[in-house]
Amino acid sequence: MVSLALSILAQAPKRAWCQYLSILESKPGRTKIATSVAAAFLGDMMAQRMDRAHLTSDGKFRPDFRRTATLCAFNGGMGLFGHYYFSALDRGFPLVSKTAASRGIQAVQKTFIDQFVAAPIATLCFYALKVTAERRPKEYREEIRQKYVPTLLAGWQLWVPAHVVNFLFVATQHRVLYTNVVAVGGTYVLSKASNMGGETRGEKKDKGRDRDGGGAAPEYEILSDCCVRVD
Repeated sequence: MVSLALSILAQAPKRAWCQYLSILESKPGRTKIATSVAAAFLGDMMAQRMDRAHLTSDGKFRPDFRRTATLCAFNGGMGLFGHYYFSALDRGFPLVSKTAASRGIQAVQKTFIDQFVAAPIATLCFYALKVTAERRPKEYREEIRQKYVPTLLAGWQLWVPAHVVNFLFVATQHRVLYTNVVAVGGTYVLSKASNMGGETRGEKKDKGRDRDGGGAAPEYEILSDCCVRVD
């Protein structure tokens, strides 16, 4: 009986993966949107739950659903974009030969286009969506002035090496899933590091204001293919 139960449990991930592949093959665009929305929701809920600034005085979790909805909407769009975008990159940079050097050059070329062309445009789009969702579209230029360059620099630290791996080893149809897994894992590591030491993010922001004369400590979150500031 125990061996049967263990066998069923061992086979469950394989069955789930096969089912995912079947859905991905029949509805690739919708599947990538769904996985991107799910990743943004999971990542943001995890980040907020780890940040004690989102806890009430009696210790209850108080999520910021508007922030989560904005991130989910953006990442869902990125999932659909990625469905066509990664295929276009393959067509634009065909593999000349199967040698390691050729594959490496191709991966570097794709990563350059992705992080120094696509990611900057995606970041501009995110902040446009963010200020619109927060009902302050007139502050878009100021939002960009304050956050655009630091956001890109923060994102490049993760996504440049992550995409070299992506373009070297991950099949085209799985690249959106890969970027979402990296995003959730990166958000966890970032949130864990940000909340170490027993201080709430609110306390860290207060210290940031004291040091910088009014500036709050930045609050980053990782999405598919880019890094954004949600403070």
